[in-house]
Amino acid sequence: MQENNDSSNDLKSHDTTVTRLILILSKLDEDERPTQKELAQEFSVSLRTIQRDIGRLCYFPIEKTDDGKLYFTEGFSLKRTSFEDIEMVLLSLSLSMIMDISPKFSKSSHSLLAKLLVPNFATPYLIKQNPYESIDVDSAKLNELEYGIENKRITTIMINKREFVVEPYKIISFDEIWYLFAKELESEKIKTFFISDISQVDYSQKSFTMKKPIDSILENVHTAWFDDGVQYEVKVKIMQPIAHYFKRKKHFVSQELVREDDDGSIVVSFKVSSDEEVDNLIKSWLPHIKVISPKRIRKKMLKELDEYVKSLKNFEMTHPDV
Repeated sequence: MQENNDSSNDLKSHDTTVTRLILILSKLDEDERPTQKELAQEFSVSLRTIQRDIGRLCYFPIEKTDDGKLYFTEGFSLKRTSFEDIEMVLLSLSLSMIMDISPKFSKSSHSLLAKLLVPNFATPYLIKQNPYESIDVDSAKLNELEYGIENKRITTIMINKREFVVEPYKIISFDEIWYLFAKELESEKIKTFFISDISQVDYSQKSFTMKKPIDSILENVHTAWFDDGVQYEVKVKIMQPIAHYFKRKKHFVSQELVREDDDGSIVVSFKVSSDEEVDNLIKSWLPHIKVISPKRIRKKMLKELDEYVKSLKNFEMTHPDV
């Protein structure tokens, strides 16, 4: 009889725990941002119990503000999953038990839950153009980078025998080449690193928190020449034959229509962090586009075009039969 009572009490305890975990997830999904202390008071349990609860939910993207408020990572929502709340909690608890049995299952458990719960959330990859350079997504190097990105882990990468400690954000393709888009901690600047140059990757147990959602940062990143902390305006005049292409489509998120002239031409501006970001765009629309400012870009382009014309004339003279 005593054994039956013990079993009944255990089931009741587990049921209470599952209910509490579901309610905690619901609060996070509604962006209520409770603190652990507030949760302990609401559920009439100890702070240590709540800390264990949060540990049981370690597979969910839960972050904490400087003042201790809990919230889901930007972009995550339970509503995007195909599971009921109780199904997600039970799955998370089961995987936590597996991890307790052996730490070697930790990465596999996290990967499994991430694929089941959030198939479209926070992908570590971003393709700006169809890549020419191939990439082995199953390589150990890419797996380590993916894990560091998805779990927001401080990561050390090795390039040409030099170590860089970074906050990895995305694996991104610019101009058909693959890069790691990450913040280098030494310089405190976001940079791009050639994936092919990275010889070793080691993620740590130390996590980082992004001050700004990655998508909002990438909105203003147009090329691998992105220079973190630098931004200036480029103003161009678009002639009438191609003006409608710039009126219908924003070539950069920052593109703004400055004015429309009587001859059908328009003036537009872009916010960029390096001259190279607009270089290809301008050259691809020549001769129907003219740089108004900065003057240095106009001078640089004139010099390049002059050198090209000279080279072309020289080729004509030396290869008359071609």
